Parts: sequence; structure tokens; C-alpha cells
Amino acid sequence: MLWSLVKVTFTLIFVTKITSTNLGQEQSILTQSVYYDCGSWIVSESRLQNMLLEDAMYIDKNAVPFIEFLYDLEPYYWKINIPKELSIPKSIKRINMRPGTDVFVIIGQMRQIIDVVTEMKNSHFIKCKRVDYSKPEPSNNGQKNYDYECGHDLFPHDIVQMSANLAQSYNGNNKLYLNLYDGPLYSSELNYFIYPLSREENQHYAGKVPENTYFVVISHTNEIIDVIAELKRGDFIKCARTTKLPTDIDSDKDLRLGYSCGFEFFEINHIKRTANLAKVKKLQNIKQTFPKRFKHDSFEGYMYPLLPNGRFHRAVRRPFKHFVIMNLDFSIKFAGVKTSKGIIKPCEASMRGIEAAPPETDNFICDLTNTEFKNERLLEVVKTTCKALGTHNRKYPANYHGPAFNVHGPYVTMPIRKGNGVAGPEKFKKQTGAGITIADRRKGISTMSQRLETICPFFTRMYRPFASCDEQRDCHFNRNGSRPAIWDKHWGKDGWRCGGGGGFGKAGELEKSPEVVEIPSISEVTAQRRRNRRQLFVVLDEGIKDERATPKRQRTEGTAVRDLVAEGTSELIAWEKEKFRLKEESVERARSNDFEN
Repeated sequence: MLWSLVKVTFTLIFVTKITSTNLGQEQSILTQSVYYDCGSWIVSESRLQNMLLEDAMYIDKNAVPFIEFLYDLEPYYWKINIPKELSIPKSIKRINMRPGTDVFVIIGQMRQIIDVVTEMKNSHFIKCKRVDYSKPEPSNNGQKNYDYECGHDLFPHDIVQMSANLAQSYNGNNKLYLNLYDGPLYSSELNYFIYPLSREENQHYAGKVPENTYFVVISHTNEIIDVIAELKRGDFIKCARTTKLPTDIDSDKDLRLGYSCGFEFFEINHIKRTANLAKVKKLQNIKQTFPKRFKHDSFEGYMYPLLPNGRFHRAVRRPFKHFVIMNLDFSIKFAGVKTSKGIIKPCEASMRGIEAAPPETDNFICDLTNTEFKNERLLEVVKTTCKALGTHNRKYPANYHGPAFNVHGPYVTMPIRKGNGVAGPEKFKKQTGAGITIADRRKGISTMSQRLETICPFFTRMYRPFASCDEQRDCHFNRNGSRPAIWDKHWGKDGWRCGGGGGFGKAGELEKSPEVVEIPSISEVTAQRRRNRRQLFVVLDEGIKDERATPKRQRTEGTAVRDLVAEGTSELIAWEKEKFRLKEESVERARSNDFEN
């Protein structure tokens, strides 16, 4: 018992000694004129200078090239890992903890200190704040509408404010979203909340996963305090308040040029920067997955992941869908999307339109059933559609692969349900645009009503399972009694569009079955079985000849060869050959039963 008390006494003395020593180091750094604030840890500039002056061998051995967007991919910088003993914690809670992430000093060609940086959760780098007591910061009393610089990412105030508004409207309990901040950046008594910074609206719609690297800090009175970034191992660092503007914000032409991959639009400036990053990674000659060699029938080059919303690929291992395809000299060939079969399909080179259109105020009617849709009801469908864009494992909004409209695409389809809800039997489909983007916000488009004036057309179509072409009728809007004739560009002027005019497939699988989505025949009939979620397509032999369909079974009826194809959005049809032989009577019976359901 006595020996245990002695051990406890020695332990208390030892801990007290360590605590006083570290507090003394922290106090000595804070009293120095210049140091670097790296979130929970601080580094003295004088200690870094001494390390660089005293140990030239350490520099030669440990300095590695630092070519990042933080310095516009310039090759004139090197980074050196700062020894742990030079990093001092800000709070007593972290005295016996090592820094949550590595801290690096960046040096120039003359071995002078350029910056101190640390690595964020997304594998990009952010500068630690240099604090110089001899040069006090200018006062910004009364200014609240700050922009924020987090590494190479610049977030204007309207994006920060949008995220704060999303935080105020969030009433769920998902830990990916609104949380109390617990750390040394702010006192726990302040009860500050953090919410993931969103580059798009509706990020907490069901099925969406936030980026979770940048967070807006909000007080209990809903005031914006700061923007912070999460580091590699759960620590945080403050982003810098700035008056900088994104480099392409005043380039109206470049904002509109790019590639449309489904309803994802990639600006040409972002594609160029991604190609430059791929070139730098290749020149570094280190083991990495990308850039990867790309071989095509007509050329050979490289491919590199293309991410939306101004983000860039780092060392994160995950499946990618969009790529920038480059020549061997890393000049841009095109942007492409990867299909379910692993084929890279070129996206459409396009210009994102900002032309204004008069707002829609009309109701719509479908003659076949004499069903009328109020404008207010359609606005709710548009709102729900735009919220659901970008979610995972969804059936709708679905891709639209039909004829173009008089406003710029891309387009998606959304069922108009019975009643006033968003759930229920699918009978009608609504055609709409692709929602609000960052580029729209830079043009002053920040609400759905403004967006509807630019790209969201009101066009409804009758959706009937197993409907044949001569039974299909298109809806029209009742402006001046006009009835637009809509046809598919693959079919010619006289071919009616059958099957509802919508694409099929889950989110993230826009090209699930490209050979079925774009069917070249006017005799195509879409058959959708709701009970087992199997979808059958009947196409003429033209679809087989040009490899647009995969034959499951063929049967001859006169001179016509037909093919039954499974689209497979939920499960593949694995019927045996003998069970797949269907007579015309059974097809009609199944068609009738499904329509009644």
C-alpha cells in the first residue's frame, strides 16, 4: 500500500513537470514575434530557421518537390516534414498528444521559408496562419460578409451563407451534418455548431453524402463565425478570410464552355486545371493509379478522374465515373463518362446557356385522359426533382435521351404522382432541367423561380406501360391551343415517341445500358413490370446489328426478327431459354394485367 502511494506521488510529480515544461514552451512561443498557427498546434518561425541553418544535410535528405494547386502547380517549391518536437499544442488537453496530422515547412529555391502547411482530410494542403505581432492585422469592424480561402479552394460569402441557411433548416439527427464543435479553436462555453460547407443546394436531401472537409461555424444565434477545414486525423484549422475572387468568376465565356455528361456540367477551366494536375503527377514518376494510359482505335493518351463542383482527385481510392481524356502531350481530347461495361463514352461538348426565358405560368392538360395539371403542382415537382439530383440509389430523376427542347439541356424526367404527394403510382412524367449550379449563382441565379426562367421547361407526357405506338399520345400545354409534335431524332419526323420519353437507371449509373436507352427503331415498345422491377425492351433487328442490344432470345415473325432485352436496373432476368418463349397471347395478357395494377 505504501509503495503504491509512493508510485502515485512520483507519477504526479512527473506529470506536473511535463505539464509545466510544455506550458513554458508554449508561453515562450506565444511571446515571440512570429509563429505559425496550424489549428491545435503552433510552430515557431525562429526554431524553423535554426533547423534549416544548422542542418543542411537534413534538408538534402528530406526535402521533396511540392507541386500543388496551393502554388498553381509551379515546380519551384520543396516541402520538409517538421519534427514533432517543434510542434507545441495550444491547449492542456493536447499536451500528451502528438499532432493530429503532419506539418510541413515549404522552402523556395534559396532555401528560404515560404510557408508552413498541413494536410487536409481531402489530401490537399492548407497554409498555417503566420502570426506576426510586430505587424498587427488591420481592423475590419462591422464587416461580416467575408469570403474564405481554404487551401486552393475559394468560397464566396454567398456559398457560406447558403450553408448556414441549410444548417438552420436542418432538423435531422444525422451526425454527418449539424454537430457541436469540440476542440481548442473555440471555447466549449460558446456552444458553436459546425455544418459541412455545401457547394450546392439541398445537400441533406435523402441519399446525398456531404463532402465533409470544409465546415461553417455557427453560433447559437445563427451568426456565421468562421469557416474551418478538417485535417487528416480529425483536427481542424481555420480558413483564411480573404477578399480574393475565383480566377474565372469574371470570365463569362469560359464559364459557359465545357462538357455535359448527363446532368453534370464541367467547365472548360476546371478541365484544363485537371489536365495540368495529371501532367504534373506523371512527371513526378511516383507509384500512383492516375494518370492511366488510355487506348482508343484512333489515338493513344492518358485519362484522369474528373470531379464536379471544382474538386480535384487526390490519393483517395474509390470508383470514378467521369474522366478527362488527354493526348500523350496532355492536351485535352474530351471529357468522358464510364459506362457499366467499363467503356469511356465521350461527353457532349456544349455551352451552358444563360439565356433568359419568360416564366411559365400555364397549366398543362393531357387529352387522352383529360387530366389537367396546375402550374403550382408542377412547380412542386420541379422543386422535388432538383433536390433529388445527385442522390444515390434512386430511380428518378431519370436521364432523358429524347429530342431537344427550346431551352438548353441536359434534361431529366420525374413522375407526376396521383394526388398532391411525391409518392404513389407513376402515371405521368414531367420534363425539367438539371437544377441550380455554382455557375448559375455567379450569374445571379439563386432561387428555383429564377432557375425556371432559364432552363426548366414545362412539358408533360402520358406514361402508359406496354403502350403501343399508335396508342401513344403526347401531352400539350394549353397556350394558344398549340400541340407540339415531338419525335426522336433517331426515328425521323413521322415517328411517335413511345414509352414515356424517359431514361432509366439509378443515380451514378447514367450509362447503365446505353445500348437500350437510345433505340434507333420507330417500332420500339417499352415494357415496364412494376412488381418485380424488371424492364423489358422489344427492338427490331437493327438494334442487334449495330450492337445496341444484347440478345437474350430471338424469334422470327414473318420477316421481322425481334429481341427481348433485360435492362437490369434491379436484377438481371435469368430465365431459362425454354421459359422465355412467349406467345403473342401471353404478352397481351401480361400487358393488360400490369396496366390494371
